[in-house]
Amino acid sequence: MPTFVHKETGKKIFFAHIPRTAGRFVEANLLANGFEWGNSHLDTGLGVMSVVNGVEIAHYHRKYYQKYLNVTEDIPQFSIIRSPITRFISGSIYLKRRYGNNIQSQMEDPIMFGSMIKNLPFEGSWNWYRPQVDFLSNQTHIWKFENKIEDEFASWLSGIIGIDLKFNDKIDYPKSKDEGNKLKMSPTLEVNIRGAYAKDWFCDSADGSGRVASRQGDPDEALLSPLQGVYWSHERWWWHSVCFEGHSLSAAASVH
Repeated sequence: MPTFVHKETGKKIFFAHIPRTAGRFVEANLLANGFEWGNSHLDTGLGVMSVVNGVEIAHYHRKYYQKYLNVTEDIPQFSIIRSPITRFISGSIYLKRRYGNNIQSQMEDPIMFGSMIKNLPFEGSWNWYRPQVDFLSNQTHIWKFENKIEDEFASWLSGIIGIDLKFNDKIDYPKSKDEGNKLKMSPTLEVNIRGAYAKDWFCDSADGSGRVASRQGDPDEALLSPLQGVYWSHERWWWHSVCFEGHSLSAAASVH
């Protein structure tokens, strides 16, 4: 995702847009609040959907945006993360586009599941099935999708940017035409998703700022919690208080 620049003040914000986390809704509202795309020189005629270096700019992961978009530490960064389980189900519309509608049983088979996901390369232009942690850096402010993208989110983001934002929940933005055509959740499929996205079990920073604390070493290691540190169910996303050193987790957020 490109950097956005506020036309009146020149203030910048970088949005690491993880697919299937309401990113297009957020982008539309940023534009409506007087921001413009700050990397327009990369536009091939499709705006943020332009494919540059093999990936849509809209969904550049950390390795790409740090290399190609010149996202410096002085530019605030934010992202929205989502339960790996509901995110996968949301993104399963593309699995059905690729493999056909009758794939429920194959996706519940652990061997077939692994093979089908493996054959959807993470370097593909959409980046829909790339683990969320690949999009984040130690500079990323994080909001949980389950906490809803409403007034509280707009207030949180306003504080990061230093501009008073107003979000319109009825704003028009691009949507996929086959949103209802998704896989059905089952206990077996959930186990497969948990295994495939074991890295995507996040901790919040202990100070409640929503920002991942800067740590030494590989950024992935700085962002991950062990799988046993987080508990999930179909109805609720339960955050356990025991996580890696220096971090604790906030209260559970409802998943609807």
